[in-house]
Amino acid sequence: MKEMVKGLFLLVVLASSSLVFAEQVETRGDYKIHYSAFGSTVLKPEISSHYQLVRSRFQGVINIAVLKAKGKTSKAHTAIVSGTTRNLLGQTQKVKFKEIREGDAIYYLGSFRFNNEEMLTFEVNVQPDADKSPYTVKFQKKFYAD
Repeated sequence: MKEMVKGLFLLVVLASSSLVFAEQVETRGDYKIHYSAFGSTVLKPEISSHYQLVRSRFQGVINIAVLKAKGKTSKAHTAIVSGTTRNLLGQTQKVKFKEIREGDAIYYLGSFRFNNEEMLTFEVNVQPDADKSPYTVKFQKKFYAD
């Protein structure tokens, strides 16, 4: 059952990021930073419960994954991840991320609040090498309460 829940979560994240949002990836040096943000109601209740994410029409989830190039292939890589959201009024909220490991996959999940039809600007710091400065990924997305 546990493996099924994990597989379902990855499927939901991959489906939502490829169908609803175009692939979002930034290349920084040897690293590819994949990111997506979506309303938490796309998650099934058992999945949000398993990952301790609030499932609400006014709650969103951000997913960050870092891959490091190894020749012609790439491999999941750990990172220090932190971030904030900012609305059009300049109000900010801190996003706390937790690391999830499933087999060879490593990704970081954080949650945030939003209002209906709210445009949010995300600023995420991703530091795959503790001896170097973090990379900053910025993007915007409009959220709708469903």
